This record gives sequence, C-alpha cells and structure tokens, in this order.
Amino acid sequence: MRGQMSGVPREGRGARSALSEGLQSLPDHDDDVMEPLHHATSHHRDDGNILYGENVGEVYGSGPLGTSLPTSFSPARQGDFAGSFNIGSYHGHGHMMHHRRRAAVGTLDDDHNGDSGGGGGATPRMHGPLLSTRESSIGMDRRRDSKTFRRPMDDMAEPLLPHAGVAGEDDGASFPSSDPVRAAVFGMINATAGIPALIAFASIVFQHPHFSPYLDLLCKFFFVSSALHQSVFNVFSTLPFAMGQVQDVGIIFMSGMATSIADYASKEGLSVETALGTSLLTMTVSTVIVGLGTYVVAKNSWAGFVQYIPLPVMGGYLGFVGYFCVASGVGLGSSQDISSIMSWMKIFNQDSLIKLIPTVCACVAMVVTMERARHPMALPVLLFSLIAAFHVVLLVSGISLTTAQEAGWVMKPADGPVKFWDLWKLYHFEDWSLSGICFPAMLRQGAKTAGLLLVVIFGSCMDIAAVSQDVPVRIDFNKELTTVALSNIATGVAGVGFTGSYIFSQTIFTMRAGIFNRVNGWVIASAEFLVFMYPYSIVQYIPNFFLGALMIWFGFEISRDWLFLSYQKLTRMEYVLLWMTFFSVMEFGLEGGIGAGIVCATLYFSYAYAQSQVQNLEAGRCRSSVIRTVEHQAALSVLRDSHTVTVQLQGFIFFGSASSIGTKLNNLAALLVSDEASALVGTEVYEYGLNLEQCENASAASPRFLVIDFSKVSGMDSSGSRTISGVTRELQRHGITPILTGLKEGGMETLLTAHEVVLQKMTWPPKIQSTPLSHDVLHIEEGVESHESICVDAALESVYSFPTLEEGVRFCEDALLEVAVRYGVCRPPSAAVSLEEILKYHLERLPLIKASTASSLSRDMKQYIASQTVRRGEMLWRVGDAAEEMIIVERGIIRVDQFRDPRDAIWGKADTDATLPSDAYFATWEENRGVTLPHGEKPIRSFELGPGCVGGSTDFHLARPHSTHAVCASIACRVLRISKKSMQRMAKESPHSLVALQMIIMRLNSSDLFAAADFQPNTS
Repeated sequence: MRGQMSGVPREGRGARSALSEGLQSLPDHDDDVMEPLHHATSHHRDDGNILYGENVGEVYGSGPLGTSLPTSFSPARQGDFAGSFNIGSYHGHGHMMHHRRRAAVGTLDDDHNGDSGGGGGATPRMHGPLLSTRESSIGMDRRRDSKTFRRPMDDMAEPLLPHAGVAGEDDGASFPSSDPVRAAVFGMINATAGIPALIAFASIVFQHPHFSPYLDLLCKFFFVSSALHQSVFNVFSTLPFAMGQVQDVGIIFMSGMATSIADYASKEGLSVETALGTSLLTMTVSTVIVGLGTYVVAKNSWAGFVQYIPLPVMGGYLGFVGYFCVASGVGLGSSQDISSIMSWMKIFNQDSLIKLIPTVCACVAMVVTMERARHPMALPVLLFSLIAAFHVVLLVSGISLTTAQEAGWVMKPADGPVKFWDLWKLYHFEDWSLSGICFPAMLRQGAKTAGLLLVVIFGSCMDIAAVSQDVPVRIDFNKELTTVALSNIATGVAGVGFTGSYIFSQTIFTMRAGIFNRVNGWVIASAEFLVFMYPYSIVQYIPNFFLGALMIWFGFEISRDWLFLSYQKLTRMEYVLLWMTFFSVMEFGLEGGIGAGIVCATLYFSYAYAQSQVQNLEAGRCRSSVIRTVEHQAALSVLRDSHTVTVQLQGFIFFGSASSIGTKLNNLAALLVSDEASALVGTEVYEYGLNLEQCENASAASPRFLVIDFSKVSGMDSSGSRTISGVTRELQRHGITPILTGLKEGGMETLLTAHEVVLQKMTWPPKIQSTPLSHDVLHIEEGVESHESICVDAALESVYSFPTLEEGVRFCEDALLEVAVRYGVCRPPSAAVSLEEILKYHLERLPLIKASTASSLSRDMKQYIASQTVRRGEMLWRVGDAAEEMIIVERGIIRVDQFRDPRDAIWGKADTDATLPSDAYFATWEENRGVTLPHGEKPIRSFELGPGCVGGSTDFHLARPHSTHAVCASIACRVLRISKKSMQRMAKESPHSLVALQMIIMRLNSSDLFAAADFQPNTS
C-alpha cells in the first residue's frame, strides 16, 4: 500500500496506483471511452454531452496491486450518512488487491434512512468518547479539466448516469450498461489476481502443523466461500461492479481460533481430525454470528458506534496483522515455523536461506511491477510467469515435482482426486450427536468471536464508506451493509464460513474501467466455483516461495503504513498507544492485547480529557443582559473587575479533573482577595470621572463573588462534588460569596447536598409586589418599584444557587450597585431621571456644549418630545413595526426582546447568544412581570433598559422596521418619544437643541457598544 497515510503520495511515486493506471492502456479499449484515473469522478452535462472523469490526484495513494486509498471524504454521496466518516489512513489489506482503507471514524448520523443527506465538501470533524485522532485536511477535489474524456458520439443519446440515482428513491443507483464481453475479461483478470491470495489466506489461517496435510483441501473451502460471497453481492448489491470476497481483516482471529483449538486437542490427546472439524465448525458458526450481528447493525443504523473503537488500538491490531503476514510468508517460503520472536533464528541455516532467495526476489518483482507497469495484465502475467519459471527450472534441472514437494518447495497434494462434496467430511461429525467435535475447545473461542465481529463490522463500514466516496452516485449505506451481512450468513450456513466484505480496490478498479455489468462478478464467482469443484488440487503446482512472497508483500505494506507512517497521523501519545497495543497482542494474544490496548487508550483519554477541562478553565468577566445607564455602567466597571470573577465549567467533572479544578478555583479565590485585585479600583476611577474616595469606600464595603457556572457541565461524580464542597468552604473562609449557577436538578444538586453544601436557591430579580393602579389616572410615583435590600453575608454557611448564569451575574451586579449607591458613586437604579438631568450628566462630559445650558435645552426639547406613561405588559413596538420613533427611558424598566430571523429558519439555524437565559428565566419574567412572550416563542436575546437609556435608535437611524419588540417590564414606565417629524421640526426651529440631542444619543449608543464589546462571558 504505497500511499501515504496523510493522503499525500510519497516522493517519487505519484498519486496514481499502478494497476489503475494500467487501465488507460487496456487492449481493445478506445481512449475516447476510457477516462484517465487522475481526475475526479464526476458526471455533469456540458453542451448536451455527459462528461465522466476521474481524479485521485493528491488524494489517493496505492497498494501492492494499485489499490486506491481515499484519505478523506465528504458525506456528499454517502448512503445513509448525514454525518461523516473520515477516511484518513486505515490501511489494512485483503487478498491481492484487497487493501483496506481504515480511518478515524467520524460521527455517523443514523437518523436518516436510505440515502445520504447530501452534505458538503468540508473536511468532516471527528467525535467520539475514545476515538482521538487529528482530522484529515485533504478533501476530495471534484473538478473537470483537459483530461476529461467524452463517450463516443453514438452513445451520447443516453446519459452516462441516466438518473444519478439516489438509493432508496427509485430502487437503487442507476448505472449505464457495458459490454458483457469486456466485463467477462475483467472478471477473469480479477479472478486471476484473487485466487492465489485465497491460497495465501488459507495458509495463514491453518498454519498449525496439524493442518498441513489438509491445506490443499482447505484452500478449496476458501474458493467456494469467496464464490458465495461474490454471488450474494451480485444479487443484492446496488452496484453492478461490486466485489465481495473473503477479506483479510478477520483472518488473524480465525487463525487464532484454529491454532487454539489445535493446541487444545493436542493437549487433550484428541485426533487431528477432531481438531480440524472443530476449527471448521467454530469458524462457520462465528461467521454466521458475524453476519447476524452486521445485519442487526444495518437494520438499526448502529454503524455510528464504530467510532467508539480507539484508532490506536485498531492500528496496533492491524500492525500485528502485517507482522503476522510477514512472519507467515517468511515461514512458508523457508519451510520454517515462525511463531515467536525467537523462532526467527530458525531461518539462519543454508536450506532456509536458499529458499528465501526466490521468495524475496518474487516479492520485489511484484512491488516493481506495481510501481512501474501500467497495463492491467501486467500483474497476472507476472504471477503466471513466476509459477512457470519455477516449473521450467525444475524441468531443465531434471528435478521432479514430487522431489520438490519432498524438499519443501511445493505443498504436497491430497492422495488422488477429491470430489468436492466430500470436502464437508472434514467437519468430522461422525454421527448426528456430533461426537467428533470438541465443544470445550469450541466454547473457548467466544472472546475471539466477539473480536472478529467487532473488526469485521468496523472494516465493512470503512469499505462501504470508501466505495461510497468513489462511486459517482449516492448509495444506500445500510443496504450495502445488509449485503455484507447476508453474504456472511450465506457462507456460514453453507458450511464454508470465512468472513468477507467489500473489496474496495477491486470494486473501484472495475468501476473505473467502465465495467457496469454484473457479468464481471459472475465470472469471478464461476471461476472460483470451478477451481473449487476441480477434483485435483492446484496447490501442488504453486511453489511455496510464490505464496510466501504474496504474504510478505501484504504484511510489509500493512506494517509499514500502521507501525511507521501512522506517526504523521497520530499524536505522539496515540502513536505510543499503537505500539503498546502491538506488543500487547504479541505478548498476550489477540483478546488480551486488544483489551490491554483499550484499557490504556481509556486511561489516556481520561487523562487528556481531564487536562483539557483544566486548561480550558479560565476566569472571565461576565455581565448581564441589562442595559444600564452610563453612570451605572461606570460604577460597575470600577467594582466588578475587582470583586467578581466568573468561571464556566464544562464537560463531566470526575476524579481525574476534580483535584486540578479545585486547585485552580482556590487560586482564583486567593487572587480575588489580593492587593492586586484591590488596585484595579484606582486604575479605572479617573477613566470614568468618578470620585476616588467614594469609590475606594464602596470597594472596601462591597462583597466579593466567585460565580461558578455549571450550565455546560453534563455531570459530576462524587469526587467532583467533594471538590466543589471544599472550594465553597474555602471561599467562605476568605470572605468570598460563592455563587453556583446552572445546576441541574437531581444528580448534581443531590451530590452537593450529600457533601454538606447548603444550597440557597434563588431567582433574580425577585417577585414584584404590584401596587394597584387606576385605569383612568396613573401617577407614576404611585407605582414605584422597590426591592428589598440585597444582604450578602459571606460568613453564612449557605451557598447561593441560581437557575442560570444570567440571574447569578445580575444578582452580583445589583449587589455592587447597591453599595455604590450607598456611598454616592451613582444614583439608585430605580430612581427617575428627568430629561434635564440626562442632559446635564452627558454635557458635563462633552466639551462642545456647556452643561449650564441643560435647563434651557430641556425646555426647548420638551416642545418636540412627547412623554408617555405605560403599564406593565404594554407594548411599545413589535417586530416588523415601522421604526418611526425612538425612546429615552425616564423611569421604570423596558425589556427589549430579539427573536430569530425568519430567514434563519430556512437553514435550521438561530443566531443564539452564549449567555442566553434559560426557559426558567423567561418563565419567571412571565410570572413576576406579567409579560407574555409573543406566540409563545422564546427570544434569542433580551435586554433591559433602565432610566437614562435609549431604545429603538438603531432601527430608527437605519430606517428599517423594528427587529425587536419592546414591553414595559416594571409596574409602570415613563418614556420620552422622539419621532422623525419632531426631529425635522427641531432641525428647522431649534437646531442647537437637535445637535445636543443627537450628541447625547450618540454617547448613549457608544456606551452600549462599549458594553457589548466588553461583554466577555467565559464560553470555553
């Protein structure tokens, strides 16, 4: 597998696979028909012609037989995937051209049945609890260039892809028909390349010495198993060029089963026939279980669960698969049993080294042929040539085939011809009681069967995803996965159960050759059936060095990709985990090694997750959504930074992160009471023109708050609860008031209470006691809102708890403002502010107009400005109303709500704010303020305008309809209405008053913009 794991071809190699490149020079294949393989698969109409091209460019590497390996794929044509698979670097191997594209599995959205959700071309992100690898940055480039070839003119009447069919909409994908003769030729090419690999697979699975006398017969089981797999794919797959064969990913587990059963039988003194029969039955039953499991996954759309497999663990397993293939190939070529690290010493003798010479040379010839040759017949010719050369050497040297078999150059055949229906006698049933089966040995393979199920489902999902990426139509992912399930069930029921799946490389090889005819698959199946039924074994004519070279080739490519090239695709720690899994499998076997790898990956995930929680935990400034006057904003700016710290926790707080989080919170508490925090008061006083002495006195008397928000915390264990309990006690010891917000009822509250945290649940602002108002005459002074004084005592053992961060932060602000009012830093928030006072306050800070003119300006403006009193619940404007006027609040509170833009509904998106109050917050508003939300819709943002604030000015100046609605949220409000007509009159009759008014509105808007820019909630 020559492609880089990152998807970038190795230097000097090029991006195209050798075998696929050879398609360009196919005999009897017109260049006008054949599209080059370095263009992106595309289909579109241009001037009435259908263009069809290929692009693998920098996206594809290649395998020993030219297997193209997609490195990243968009869900644009992915059946049943609204999420994504990231086909980055999962390079397992299959027979001859069966190299797998294993990758980090992204989030699969299984809520869609049938076809894909369309998707875009962006690089998909990865999700999943234990799966951690960096996402691929290389996407599939869909483009057309000068090398796109057209179909012959006499074929242009019909489009190449008549319907670009979407599976699930009209009975599957639609493909053009192709010449059955060409399809048959390609079927023979695929069969020629595949059959020798099946022999190599049989040698790996049945490598135990007990099975050597039966190996030629066991190869026939692999032939018929692959034939059945292919037949099922021909019948059920929506792709006419689909290739389904016995695959490589499960052979190590099957080899482990056979070896384990043979060792058990030897230990218990059972016959070789019993060991062989038990092994065959175990694999058959396991294959049925794999098929049923895959079927359940497909029908329930559970493919997304494969993302929970840690990539380093799967990489370590595949690295071992590669090593195992290399060891088996060397052992087969040298006639030695390579079963452990120390057993490699056996090859260092004259006979073994002589046998390894042709093995290595044959392997090099295969690699060079795939590197250099461009013709699709190059590899089949090489394979036949190697075998023919061996027999020519025997003939020239006068050595008989029997002598070569005795010397270990060729496997010994069975005695005489064998009828294919007699092969099932190898099961050694003896009678209906199955007395020839060792069930204790069979039951010991339960863990291996579970592992086989896991890796086959994982590999099948990757195979189908890779095929989905490369075919020019959308396919039904679950239907194709069901095809894989049915093929495994069929082979298992037939008694020739060896797990199989899609063979990506041969499938795409056939598609790119323009073979859209199922004759290709039937020819492959027929060839395998014929070899199976042939009464003589073909193994006796194939030299061992040839099969050994094939296995070394496969193994080297897998090992190189996963054990070495994967370094660039994994983090350093993940790369270490991969090697740990590899050595664990070698030391403890498949089950123990994979289990150890999963445990190590889980521990690493826990550590990395805990570290990310602590690193993302930062103190930040957070302000409420209340739009306050400039005076109050100045007071809060002086006091808030030195007296309030907001921390937003996220994720799951557990034993791994609790201690570090507690340490960081305690450090913040110490900083909050330090001299450094107190010094912040003096640095900001002069910026706002406030009295230093008043501010210092207010600072000394103001409470300090540490707000801990749990709204993004999914849960917490007992260690986390104990840590938070300790933090609250430490805060109270420092005189800091702990504020907990966003605690979910039940779990977290119960745990905190159990750890002696006394929660004082509050909502803010508190419920208002309304004063009855006359309907006819409303005196604003009678409806004055008043709250009880906020009494904050940090010495209390209770901890304040608010439903939302908005309420907790507003509580802190109101408490600080109360102290600021007490020491004369600002006026009370609920106090009425007249127009004259507003003018005087701002003109004192503006150098252009004297503040002494505030009284006369106020009298002039009142001639043009209307005053209105509204009661709670009355609307000032609604969304869509013409913005003919703006308001200045003199008394009370106006709440302004912003709702989702209807245009966002088209995309299912809302422009939400990170500090959006919860449903409970708005429910409190409706209950306590008597305000009903329009149509029951929840605003995406809400702001409160107090005395001295301006409202509606943005829409007014932009001359657009109101994008918000405004409602009186206090008992009563008094507002000043400034209309366009009044401003026009003012411009003619009193322009100096208009200038002053515009300057004040500009200053108020600038203050609001500054507050918005300074609004820094901790959203990490």
